[in-house]
Amino acid sequence: MTVDIARKIAAVEPADGTRIVGIDGPSGSGKSHLARELAEVLSAPIIEIDDFVYTEHWLRREGYAARQFWRRP
Repeated sequence: MTVDIARKIAAVEPADGTRIVGIDGPSGSGKSHLARELAEVLSAPIIEIDDFVYTEHWLRREGYAARQFWRRP
């Protein structure tokens, strides 16, 4: 399945030499697993949104338990 997806991605002409693939889905749906497999097949880096976006309002629920584990860049 991953190889089929990778072929379809590779068949699309990149815009200005860059091909960006977004993967979305609910928690636990396999997004990271798919990203790792595609990155390996396509020899591409994985850039997670947390690597370049962080704001004070990222976690919208006040008092969210995971907030204590977040580190600022």
